[in-house]
Amino acid sequence: MQRAIKGKCRSGRSGGGLARKFAPAACGVGVVLAAVAPGVFGASPASGSTVRHASTSVTLNFWGTEVATYYGSAISEYEKLNPGIKIDYHVFPFNALDTVISSHMSTHDSSFAVYEVDEPRAYEFASKGWLVPMSSSTTAQLSKVVPGEQLGEVSYHNKIWALPLTTSTQLLFYNKTLLAKSGVTPPSINPNQGWTWQQLAAAAAKVHKATGKAGLVFDQVNRIYQMQPLPQGLGGGPGVTGKDGLTADVDNAAWVKSMQWYQGLFNSGVMPKSVTATETESYWESGNSGFFWGGPWNYYPSKKAGLSFGVAPTPHWAGHATEVPTDSWAVGVNPYSPYRVQGMKFIEWLALSNAGAINLMEHSGGVGSPGNPPANTVALAKYWPLWPAPVANLMKFQLEHQSIHRAHTLGWVQYELVVEQAFKSIADGSNVQAALANAQSTLSEDFSAIKSQQ
Repeated sequence: MQRAIKGKCRSGRSGGGLARKFAPAACGVGVVLAAVAPGVFGASPASGSTVRHASTSVTLNFWGTEVATYYGSAISEYEKLNPGIKIDYHVFPFNALDTVISSHMSTHDSSFAVYEVDEPRAYEFASKGWLVPMSSSTTAQLSKVVPGEQLGEVSYHNKIWALPLTTSTQLLFYNKTLLAKSGVTPPSINPNQGWTWQQLAAAAAKVHKATGKAGLVFDQVNRIYQMQPLPQGLGGGPGVTGKDGLTADVDNAAWVKSMQWYQGLFNSGVMPKSVTATETESYWESGNSGFFWGGPWNYYPSKKAGLSFGVAPTPHWAGHATEVPTDSWAVGVNPYSPYRVQGMKFIEWLALSNAGAINLMEHSGGVGSPGNPPANTVALAKYWPLWPAPVANLMKFQLEHQSIHRAHTLGWVQYELVVEQAFKSIADGSNVQAALANAQSTLSEDFSAIKSQQ
């Protein structure tokens, strides 16, 4: 089975909310078909208009991208508490989930009841009627156990459309052995003493020159989740503006400058062009890079790999504030499912009840390996003691003071695809201004089409 988070196909061991990644070829349609139980894709949508409130046995199909073990314990516990309810979890590669959900929602497919929603997608999916809004009572309960800033990421037209499970942050990891060989003094873990991106680039270049290994690797290379702080941190914004986020803004001066810096890392060999987003974690864990910018899910797998490493704050641009990626997964209910009531009860238990949220947190990263911070504040209180105090304090500080959300746009799916293609093109050596101008033009056309349908 495989899973993905923030755009990565993964397989194997669970590591702090993430698991070992597949090679790129494993993220194709064949894997999608293999991951879904027979009959799911051929299910008729005809029964979607009926809600079944009672049944001697109800099976809820749950579609997502996490490895099966991520939800396994919570699902088992829920089934014990609710005799007659069975939950079948089906795993898709992250890069395929949008296509799968979109194609099945367009036919009003009733074969699945619950699905994972990457939080930036909630805005668009809600606008298309692809999610069931939360009731007033659920919304009231949410406000007591989930921070308001997270609820904003799953809101549309003053309603909440999905329940947040986790949030996220990013840490700068460094290989102590490689830095020592290169004469590089490690950065401090003090959140008020973070390096600038310029300092990181210089230190990474020194590591590369002294060791021949990569100086720096981004965990989610070319992915908007991790890339957004570069242009936005220079004042370039998240890439969209205007009503419903349907005005593209990816070719301004800050975007160009930040992407020229980014491209320079590849051109100099400090960041390896050949290592894809599906390979970065294993590359880092094998000791091949001096620095690694990744999530908390990388911490315990790095220890298990035997690395001598430390962590430091996410860098910032000189003269600018630090901006750190955040948000993660939520879960929602398919409005065409005949089991909407049962599906809603399940996700409410998973996200809002102390028992469900704590169970999920305790198993999200494997045994003894916490994953991303839970959205539920009761579970979060039990999450922090699982970390060394300096690391926990750094994550708390970044989450509370430096987090930035991804763009709010009704064209998120198009936006994500187009900008990530631009990032890849830039990393491969294309002219930065031309690549961003092309992305701007493509998005403008895509967004115009969406506006015309409103």
